[in-house]
Amino acid sequence: MSKAESSSSDQVKVDISLSPRVNSVKPSKTVAITDHATALAQAGVPVIRLAAGEPDFDTPAIIAEAGINAIREGYTRYSPNA
Repeated sequence: MSKAESSSSDQVKVDISLSPRVNSVKPSKTVAITDHATALAQAGVPVIRLAAGEPDFDTPAIIAEAGINAIREGYTRYSPNA
């Protein structure tokens, strides 16, 4: 049967296997480090998470308000390149 061919019951069978090139892609090291830090934290080890750039504190109110105002004023695109 070809990659997308109807069978006798009118169901289409699709080959969803990935190419060797896609299969050769290695997982992100940042994600691996983050997963490791999560496992350590769940085991009770104190962890300071720096791997994914995720701060361990809330956004200061003045910054949150500035972001909300920027969105309301239509500043929702990337800034120009330098």
